Amino acid sequence: MPSLFSRARTNSKAQSLLSSHNASDEFGRTAPSPVPSIADGAFLPLSLELRQKEQISRSNDYGFLSYERHVILAPEQLARLVHVVVEELSSRGGITTPFIFSTTALDVSYSSIKRLVRAFLDTCDMRSSPSVEKAEAKWKDEARFAGLHELGICLRWGLARVSRINRGQEIRGLIPWDHYVRFRDSEGGGY
Repeated sequence: MPSLFSRARTNSKAQSLLSSHNASDEFGRTAPSPVPSIADGAFLPLSLELRQKEQISRSNDYGFLSYERHVILAPEQLARLVHVVVEELSSRGGITTPFIFSTTALDVSYSSIKRLVRAFLDTCDMRSSPSVEKAEAKWKDEARFAGLHELGICLRWGLARVSRINRGQEIRGLIPWDHYVRFRDSEGGGY
């Protein structure tokens, strides 16, 4: 019987899940998948596929922003999302709505956010032009009929789906963290 405090465990639930998703040899080694070389600071391209590590941890999804968290948006797709959402928010006076990006707003509907995100993602899957036009019209209709807080959360969702390479690692977000910290400190200089 293995010790509770040992690092090597047999019959681990996580280990069995991992081994069922990876092709490995008798020693547990997996062949490295070829990763395209992406320049430091470059944004990752659109990816709608669920990766292996996210298939395992998908049961831990929680909150408005966790829906379809495996998606990576390229800057072009994010620009389309921002354009439609900001157009809707500004046409309805949503810019002045308090707590527009707050997930604690009372009238935020999780099903409405999922519908918005799903409609947008359908426009990103461009396989045939007639269906893309229908998907684009459906996305704009969903945005038109969504509540202001749902639009704000959808915008937050999109901004959280952009990834870039920083020192060889995938990092979420549009700007490096240290740039944000410098901006924050310069803005709060009077406090």
